[in-house]
Amino acid sequence: MVYRGDLDAWYNKGYALKEQGKLERAIAAFDKALEVVPEDARIWTIKGNTHLELCQYEKAIDAYNHVLVTYPDNTDTIVNIASALIEMGRYDEAIAECNRALEIDPEHYLAPVFLEQAKEKANYSPLK
Repeated sequence: MVYRGDLDAWYNKGYALKEQGKLERAIAAFDKALEVVPEDARIWTIKGNTHLELCQYEKAIDAYNHVLVTYPDNTDTIVNIASALIEMGRYDEAIAECNRALEIDPEHYLAPVFLEQAKEKANYSPLK
C-alpha cells in the first residue's frame, strides 16, 4: 500500500538527487512520487525541469503539459514549454506559447525575454 507521506519522501529524494547532479536518478524518484499521486503538479514541474536540464525537450514538454491539465493558466509552465521549443528550433510554436503566457499575465517576467529570443532565432533560421 502506498501512503501520501511517500509522495514527500520520493519528492525529497528526487530533489536531493537533482541538486547532486544525479538527474536520471532524480527522475526515477519523481516517477515513484507520481505513482502515489499521478496528478501532482509540483512533481510534474520538477520532473519537467529535470528533463530540460538533460536536454530532453520532448519529455520536458510532456511533463509540463501534465501541469497544464490541472493549472491551464500557469504562465511559468507555459514559458517553460516555450523555452524547450526554442531549444528544439520550433520558434513559431515558442512564439505562440509566449504570446499565450502574456495574454494571461502581461507582466510575466520571462515571457517577453523568450518571445524576443524566439523571434530573433526565427528570423535568423537557415530554414527561412
